[in-house]
Amino acid sequence: MKFPWKTLLLLVFPLAFLLFLGRDFAYPIRGLYSDLAISHYPNAEFLRSSLVKGEIPLWSPLLFAGYPFAANPLSGLHYPPGWLALIFTLPLGFNLIAALHLVAAGGGMFLFLRNEGLGDWPALCGAIVFQAMPKIISHYAAGHLTLFYSVCLTPWLLWAEQIRSSAMATKRLERAVLPGVLLGGILLADLRWAPYAAVLWVTFAVVRESVRRSRTTVRTVFRFLGGLLLQVGTAVLISACIWLPLLEYVSLSTRAALTSAERVGISLPFSNLLGLFIPSLGGYAEWELYAGALPWLLLIFTLAVPEVRKRAWFWLALLGVSILAALGGSLPGYAAMTGLPGFSLLRVPARALFLTGFAFAVITGIALDHLSKNRIEQKPEPVFFMVPFAAFPLLLAGGLGLYLGGYYQPFAWAGVAIAVAIALVLMIETKWLTSMPTQFLISAFLLIDLVGMDATLVQKKTLHEVIGSQSELLAYVLPKPEFEYRVYSPSFSLPQTVTAEAGLGLIDGIDPMQLAAYASFFSRASGIPIRGYTVTLPPFETGDPANANASFEPDAEKLGLLNVKYVLSAFPLEVDQLRLVSNIDSVNVYENLAFRERAWVEDRQGEIGSVDVLAYSANQVVLQAEGPGLLVLADVMYPGWGASLDGDAQPIQTYQGVLRAVQISAGTHRVVFSFHPILVYAGWGITLASGILIALLVCVGRRWVKRVG
Repeated sequence: MKFPWKTLLLLVFPLAFLLFLGRDFAYPIRGLYSDLAISHYPNAEFLRSSLVKGEIPLWSPLLFAGYPFAANPLSGLHYPPGWLALIFTLPLGFNLIAALHLVAAGGGMFLFLRNEGLGDWPALCGAIVFQAMPKIISHYAAGHLTLFYSVCLTPWLLWAEQIRSSAMATKRLERAVLPGVLLGGILLADLRWAPYAAVLWVTFAVVRESVRRSRTTVRTVFRFLGGLLLQVGTAVLISACIWLPLLEYVSLSTRAALTSAERVGISLPFSNLLGLFIPSLGGYAEWELYAGALPWLLLIFTLAVPEVRKRAWFWLALLGVSILAALGGSLPGYAAMTGLPGFSLLRVPARALFLTGFAFAVITGIALDHLSKNRIEQKPEPVFFMVPFAAFPLLLAGGLGLYLGGYYQPFAWAGVAIAVAIALVLMIETKWLTSMPTQFLISAFLLIDLVGMDATLVQKKTLHEVIGSQSELLAYVLPKPEFEYRVYSPSFSLPQTVTAEAGLGLIDGIDPMQLAAYASFFSRASGIPIRGYTVTLPPFETGDPANANASFEPDAEKLGLLNVKYVLSAFPLEVDQLRLVSNIDSVNVYENLAFRERAWVEDRQGEIGSVDVLAYSANQVVLQAEGPGLLVLADVMYPGWGASLDGDAQPIQTYQGVLRAVQISAGTHRVVFSFHPILVYAGWGITLASGILIALLVCVGRRWVKRVG
């Protein structure tokens, strides 16, 4: 297929996105935090530094006294396109790869809609609606990087199904597993979106097959189901490197104990349904569902015109079902479904709204395709049903502005945008202008409306604004090369964003995956109770990190066991073994007098002996110690860690239920702790083997086709 010059419009939004953010972090317009800075930046810097040292990090010592990096789906370790960001300085690398994914999102949607029989221009408009979807951009601003990647790949999955189903008749065997490969890529990008994408793909494939075949036999049904199973199997094999170790991690994490209420905690409130045509102008990413004024009117047009409604029925159903799914906990009986396997990964029902945006994009293309090819003569005119949606927000905006003096902007935006969109619909319906000017005006209006809305969702912060303001505090507590110790803050005073590049270890932090045994010990050490699931350690129940935990006292000795030398607090701490040594930028710096080195030997009388740390890296720790006694390493225990004593395998014990330890006899010994996670290796092996097998099948298939041809 030759790409018409009009498709260059699909570069406009990604270029504007990249030029706006440049070398800066994206943040929500009304938010203080972004996962891009909190999670993905530290993970990327840690991955980069490890690769420079010649090591692929399977374990990270930077948070929670250590955690399985290779099993964490947010590590960025398993999605090869994401590694390209490491070539550039961050966050420029993130923004560049994100812009490329926006190009991919638009290009994939364009190809998909063209294969659905739409003309170039309607397909282009549908692609713009998907590419510039405010929900996608708001999630990037919130820092949901891997989710952003995954959603952008979704149109390619349906395009692959179009190719696969048409290829069956022409014996193009190299395309037989194309949807499975794309679904595997979506799984590698972000497991949380894969179930939604898979449901969309399967239902689309079933509907497409039922429409394509005039007569169905048992043989065709089994052949079709076999094809779907082949795709699912392909996706599962390709993505084994991420889901196989995750199964073990989830079973040992706090997510395994999620309650039904916690699984539906972020559902779309009924009151936010008004957001279908009233822009939020800086609202919460999870509840964002505005798709643009014109797509909203074209939805009304589709519902009003029988021919278009018949053509778009599947997408209308998807739009309705996805909104119902996003309501989640607001619906009776939904919470009971959350007990099904895998539901803990779908902790945010509101993310079904990505499917709503996808449906809006397709409906926009279908409606514009019909309008551009047909004259509308039915009575009453579809425009009749659109007028109230312009009058209502304009009247409301006027009332709010005149009598309350505020909060009228979203309604004014909606009223004006819908009024202009009505005029454009009339223009194309009556053929008032020739096709080229009309197409230009509508494409321009779509971009202006959506880009304007997107601009209200994102602010940018420089790298210095994000981490530079705490450089003095970091310099004070940063270990010298000959020391190894960690830092703890009950008030989030030195976040992982700041400590990542310096390699300073923390026992606190933010990550949705936390080992249950460690969280329990951390609660005792910090003195802060953990009530239910939390993505932060410690939890901040009031939402204010600076004061939420002011009433709790830490246990200095237990903090010492975790190798904590400094405690940083925005509020005063009155604890015997914590000595105030400085105050930097209103942060109290306490030295822990009960501090222990990274490793020690403890004899039967409780006497503590020193240990020399000879080497310390992500996957291996080499120690030299004098026995007898129990050698304790202040790092968290996890399946896959093994130990050797003077070259011979030694069983690992757990100290205080969480730390690694080995028993050593009298004399000087060399102890090596090594991380060899079997499930990680197995997952990588399956992924690599399946990739090689698919490549071989493609080559063999092409040769077979040539011989048959």
